[in-house]
Amino acid sequence: MKQQSAYERMNDQRVADDATTPDDLACRAQGCPNRWTVDSADRGIHKLCSAHAWSEPNLWPQITAEQNEAVFARMNEPVIESPHYSDEAKRMILAKLRALVAK
Repeated sequence: MKQQSAYERMNDQRVADDATTPDDLACRAQGCPNRWTVDSADRGIHKLCSAHAWSEPNLWPQITAEQNEAVFARMNEPVIESPHYSDEAKRMILAKLRALVAK
């Protein structure tokens, strides 16, 4: 089995986070996949994601649909393979960087 790159692990975690937001962290707009990020009692904003917090409530269904589409798009992004360098190639790159920094 191929070892996952750091990018692949990070991407997998992001997809898992998107799919498993606990209820106490979820935006309170019905069906929103985001975690809440804005909670301002003085402005009457309580536990909403930034997409919903600054918009009119009548626009929330449209915003929620857009947020769900964005989650679906991220889940279906192709995985970008990270380049694999030999130890010798890594040493050459590091030597070039050291020479550049020394200037």
